[in-house]
Amino acid sequence: MHQRKEKKLPADSPEFKAGTKRNENKVGKYVSNFLWIAAFVYVLNEFDIVDVIIYDPRVKRTPLKISGFCLLIAATIAVYCALILDKIFNIEDYEKHSPWAVPLSTFSGVVFVVTQVLFVFFHYYYLFTTQKKFLNRFIIE
Repeated sequence: MHQRKEKKLPADSPEFKAGTKRNENKVGKYVSNFLWIAAFVYVLNEFDIVDVIIYDPRVKRTPLKISGFCLLIAATIAVYCALILDKIFNIEDYEKHSPWAVPLSTFSGVVFVVTQVLFVFFHYYYLFTTQKKFLNRFIIE
């Protein structure tokens, strides 16, 4: 099989300093991103997931509230580290400046994922099984 050899750029060339590749297809990235976003919007419009989560009285929203709060914490820390420290105060090593940021963001991200998985699993389990006594105590009224 024929392997394509890429041309190595010298370290003092402007392409190397800019970090660009010669044959990078930027239009393909934008088209791919647009298609993923369009698919997401189609799924949200086609199925009534959002309406069920917001308006259905059978859904207990405690796991959703916990996961939303954890997502808010992780997003706030990301904005703090990436925008405020890096762009405004020019602090590139935020791990030395704010050692609490990475562990707190990691913990809140793990709690977010766990609560989302539990919420989705128990609700689908509730919809497709008859063993509803167990779930009535925890997730669904």
